[in-house]
Amino acid sequence: MKNKNGIALLGIVAFFALVAITATASAQPAENVVWLEPENSSVPGYCNTVVVEVWANITDPDGCAGGTLNITYDPGCANVTDWERNTDDWPLGTWNSSVDGREWITFETLFNRTGEVLIGTLTIHCISTSLCTTPLIFDEGSSLFAEPPTEWRNGTFTCEVLKPDLSVTKVEVNYDAPGLGGSAVGPEPGPGVHPQCNNISAVIENSGACVLSPFNVTFEVDGTMLCTVQVPVLPGGATTIVHCNCLWYPMAGDAFAINVTVDSNNEIPESDETNNTMWNNGTVVSNGYKGGGWQGPDMNLTNVQCHPQDTINLTYSVGDSYYLSGATNWTEYTANWTASDLPVPENATIEKAWLYVYYTWDKDDVMPGNVNLTFNDNSITLARHYSDRKGFPKYDYPAGMMVYNVTSEFNATGENKAVLTKSDAALEVSMKGMLLMVVYKHPDEPERIICIDEGYDMLYANKLYGVSSEEATTYANFTCCEPVPIEEIGKATLITVAPNAADGDDKNRLSFNNGLWKGIWDHYEGATELGIAETDVLAYLKATDNLANFQSHIPTGETKGDFMEASNAFLILEKGVVERPDLNVTEIELNCGGYLFGNESNKICAKIENNGSGDAGAFNVSFVIDGFSKEARIDGLAAGENKTVCIYDTMSRNAGDSVNVTVTADCNGEVIESDETNNESTMVTMVVNNGYKGKRYTGGDDITTWKAFELHGNLLYSLGDSYYLSSYSYPDWTSYIVNWTASDLPVPDTATIKEARLYVPYTWDKGGVMPDEVSLTFNGNNQALAAHYSDRKGYGSYDYPYGMLAYNVTGDFDTSGNTAVLVNSHPGGDNVSIRGMLLVVVYADERELPQRKLFINEGFDLLYGGASKCTTPEEATAYAPFDAMKIDRSKVDSARLITVAPGAGPNEGDLLFNGRTWNDVWSFTTAAQIGIDERDVTSYLRPTSNEAGFRSSGDYMEASNAFLIVTEKITEAEYLKRITQPVDVSKIRYKFIAVNEEWAAKWDTVLLYGQEDTKYSIEIHLNKAGYVTGVDFERWGFPVTEIPVELAAQSLAKLNP
Repeated sequence: MKNKNGIALLGIVAFFALVAITATASAQPAENVVWLEPENSSVPGYCNTVVVEVWANITDPDGCAGGTLNITYDPGCANVTDWERNTDDWPLGTWNSSVDGREWITFETLFNRTGEVLIGTLTIHCISTSLCTTPLIFDEGSSLFAEPPTEWRNGTFTCEVLKPDLSVTKVEVNYDAPGLGGSAVGPEPGPGVHPQCNNISAVIENSGACVLSPFNVTFEVDGTMLCTVQVPVLPGGATTIVHCNCLWYPMAGDAFAINVTVDSNNEIPESDETNNTMWNNGTVVSNGYKGGGWQGPDMNLTNVQCHPQDTINLTYSVGDSYYLSGATNWTEYTANWTASDLPVPENATIEKAWLYVYYTWDKDDVMPGNVNLTFNDNSITLARHYSDRKGFPKYDYPAGMMVYNVTSEFNATGENKAVLTKSDAALEVSMKGMLLMVVYKHPDEPERIICIDEGYDMLYANKLYGVSSEEATTYANFTCCEPVPIEEIGKATLITVAPNAADGDDKNRLSFNNGLWKGIWDHYEGATELGIAETDVLAYLKATDNLANFQSHIPTGETKGDFMEASNAFLILEKGVVERPDLNVTEIELNCGGYLFGNESNKICAKIENNGSGDAGAFNVSFVIDGFSKEARIDGLAAGENKTVCIYDTMSRNAGDSVNVTVTADCNGEVIESDETNNESTMVTMVVNNGYKGKRYTGGDDITTWKAFELHGNLLYSLGDSYYLSSYSYPDWTSYIVNWTASDLPVPDTATIKEARLYVPYTWDKGGVMPDEVSLTFNGNNQALAAHYSDRKGYGSYDYPYGMLAYNVTGDFDTSGNTAVLVNSHPGGDNVSIRGMLLVVVYADERELPQRKLFINEGFDLLYGGASKCTTPEEATAYAPFDAMKIDRSKVDSARLITVAPGAGPNEGDLLFNGRTWNDVWSFTTAAQIGIDERDVTSYLRPTSNEAGFRSSGDYMEASNAFLIVTEKITEAEYLKRITQPVDVSKIRYKFIAVNEEWAAKWDTVLLYGQEDTKYSIEIHLNKAGYVTGVDFERWGFPVTEIPVELAAQSLAKLNP
């Protein structure tokens, strides 16, 4: 008999005839050797660890099947915190560390090992704060299952004395924006600026012994403490990074001194107390990649001129200007404009002519002092200069724009020429291009208002430099032209100039009040590096507070936006006939079929049309549905266009509720319309259930457990000779007969019928026949209806009931054969179709070997998962939970799931079970229209919360029944009961070890049976008379309490032939 109270025996070795001979440490000549690597290990002090390998050199030519290690040591000096067995060579084994100062280890294999082989590794931890050395001894009980004797080479472990040594090795500002190179950043001082937080990190190192108690790290700036961070532990030789985030908001130009001190409260005794502080000193810089307010107070574009309402116009051109690299050592840059570049009407008056000169990478501070400009051979004085720069290392070179007033020199009828001369060819600066802008007056022009904004702001949204899209934004206001006479303006054009902006693809953005344009600058103008865009902003124009935004934008999922600048904004407002939009709600659509469904969210859409003559800017559409409201945004709607917007009404409603749905266009009054009284539409509708969805969506029941059984026995089912009876093909039917033979339901002669249940699924009950206008006899006996389950579409045309009748026919079931007759008493017959009949029998039989748990679930759910029925496959799912009994997973031999889906076939519907899905599983196996699937679900079974799902993926089907049959393994007690006694041992071969799938007599009183593939073994103990006194099961040599049913049946058959 095996020992059931202690650690599992290493019987697997003997079981497979690997005879093991234990060799203990002795004084005999040693050939096998076990040793430690390293033999003498040490750590620098308290709380440090070392890994020690245990090796063996096995010289026995037959090899070694395993062994035991009894390693002892001083528990006041050391502790073994981990043992990792070499599972490649020793797949089996145990580790017992329950006794202080002793590690009891076993290891074994099915295939003997020879030569040098790693047994495993010990992790040894120093627990002493003073110097100590402990022997590591292979003590009594250490053994190898091998010949000849073994030499055991002991070792030592030493804890040395070492103090911690804490230091700060690095202090970094804005560690989360590595492109800043450790710079501290803030805006230039001034009104309206946005202070920015700077994050600080420090690397803390412990070059001494382990620190197991907490200590503090303090961050100070200019003598003011920012924060204190506690470090709980820090092993010897380790580092950790601590952070002080968003507590320091400096201004550009401020000198700073950051100091970080580790163990600031002197809580840790150290070997060196002088190296606990590190300094980081510097000057705060402005991040030039940020926009106005984030970089400084004056970086936005500002009004430089406003031309009041008059017969004026604005024209502009880059001429033949171009990008010129500073690496070319240029001295002269020339640009020309033809009369066609800048078409000015004859006899027009030139109100203003501005020449804009754009440059970049001014590596030698060339601009503006080292250049001169002539225009049409006239020397021109610089009027204004704007510039910006990165502001932090490296490649920190200015870029900017110079402005020249060339009004007097401009030739309105011919060519114009600008020449920029650089004083020294060696001075390096690159040219982006030139832009000539002219405002003229002529009586034939419409009346216009023109507002001109200028400035220069470098923008680059990039996480590498700590710049967000919001921060990489520059603003241009137009207050000099305000208030704008909105009712008189018929056209509004915004012209924007953004040097270096050409990425498009939402990497740059322009906004004007509520209008937004993504990727607006997607190319350069001519040969320049100037992005120029003309935008119609009439729909977004306001009387006051008009604002344009230039933005470098980081698209979703990316890390950077366009590397660009903002320089010019020209707003041209033209007086004219005012064309107004007229917004109407022309359609309201509920879900995909025009219905509001109960017990779920509903998609509600509305078509919004602009029936006016003018375009509409962005506006909201409100949806109000009795107790629920939500708004949707439309970015704009041109005259004559329409758009459909949708929302989801998340309020759960009941079928039969009357609901008002009101949709209002421009609900917040953002758009000025020609008619403000026709923006609203209301519809009244009734809530209905969508029967094609599973009943969890319609407030119904799952396919629930009607009854559960735990017995020796089984469940049988059959459709007999049932068939699909169509009311279309047989319009006058009055009776429906089904027969079952004995072979359809083979119940054992020794069995007792526990339950017989007859299911009758039906479809298209056009006349309300079910259940009151039918009756059923079974083997000539009238049957009472036990249960009626039904479902229906619930809306629209062809809304007929589907369902299933259930009858308890237990008392009238005959194992030799059965007949059921369904009679239709509806006047004239017909009016309902029958899918077929399903007879299910549960029997008990104590002679049947395994015990089973049987779950019988029944119900009814009409399903169709597809857009044409306003459903998805996930929604068109019926569920069958099996929660009547818990299942001990360790005792399960097998589990079968039988599911019944009327109308599903051939190859229709998806089956779900505990997270697993099988597709197209149900088919008709007879003339009945009842799809049945039976499959093994053992691998997916859970102790509780088992659940099957019937899912339609575009299939018309129903769900009605689910049967779960869980077969348990055979216990030792159950196995003993099935043995025919006394056992005739004389018929069994004598053999000391088990033989694969044959009985062997180890002694007269011990029988062995093994199965090599599964590693199971059965041991029967007999008395002298052949009667059984005990049965033991093992697997891999370890005790188990159950074996598979197939193994039990096979071995019993061979024991009792």
